[in-house]
Amino acid sequence: MNTKLYRNTQNYIVKIEEDSVFVEIGSASHQEGSTLYYADLAHQYNTILHTVDLNNTPENMLATWKHYFACQWHAGVGSDWCYNYASNIGKKISFLYLDNFDYMYSQPGDFIEQITKYKEKFNIDMTNRACQIEHFKQILFLTPWLADDCVIIMDDTYLWNECWVGKCGPVVVYLQTQGFKIIDENSRSFEVVMRRG
Repeated sequence: MNTKLYRNTQNYIVKIEEDSVFVEIGSASHQEGSTLYYADLAHQYNTILHTVDLNNTPENMLATWKHYFACQWHAGVGSDWCYNYASNIGKKISFLYLDNFDYMYSQPGDFIEQITKYKEKFNIDMTNRACQIEHFKQILFLTPWLADDCVIIMDDTYLWNECWVGKCGPVVVYLQTQGFKIIDENSRSFEVVMRRG
């Protein structure tokens, strides 16, 4: 069984900075997804999860009804939300999960339905380059708000020919220049976990 690394987040957390928050870019509305897991974790740590997605609706919010006060849903483009983070939230981030904007592991022809949906519903061109740029903008805007012991988990990110690729390939390299270390990775679920120090 291939357990997703994000489900072990509590094992990576060393310290939750006082009055800090959790942030998830790319909400999961289903019961088995990351949002419900992180809402529960935020509740345990007595903090708030801010979860952001283009497609957040009141129906999605019902998934976290148990922890209503520990989860705040935001609808919009992830990088736009991150750009306005200082004025809208303005709190240190102890945990960050990056998993939005679909990444294509094979040829675009295999993803016609998703590409069409992105264009028609959100007016976004779904390409792997656009996916990487979107995630890189998010981390650039949020970097000043990362707590000293911040843990960051990135999905759909993996090594190919000794280079980091996938959604957050450039993000991994950037975070390494900022003092973050890779503390776990899964080549089967394509996840990377990083922490400063």
